[in-house]
Amino acid sequence: MAYVRFAMQEQACYRLMFDISKPRLAPLPELFAAERRARATMTDHVRLMVTEGYYKGDPELIGSVMWAGVHGVVTLYLAGAVADGGEFENVLAETMRTITSAYRVR
Repeated sequence: MAYVRFAMQEQACYRLMFDISKPRLAPLPELFAAERRARATMTDHVRLMVTEGYYKGDPELIGSVMWAGVHGVVTLYLAGAVADGGEFENVLAETMRTITSAYRVR
């Protein structure tokens, strides 16, 4: 939810961070370190869930899948393809329910 809050409150920054039209250059060391820290925030919680036996699978992969799902919903919302009035919240909740249930230990 922190990811979603940031995207909603800092839409210009979010769009700048994920503008796919920019050329893919070799990352600067500072940028690479910041990117690793950001990725860790997406996987540390998942790693704990795997360690504690709630989820099964590779924490790095699960974190990436969760990130892709949330990022996709947020990006569609910011592009106007997912509406206000509950659709955004419903799609986001269903995305997370689907992803977490796929990795949950039964």
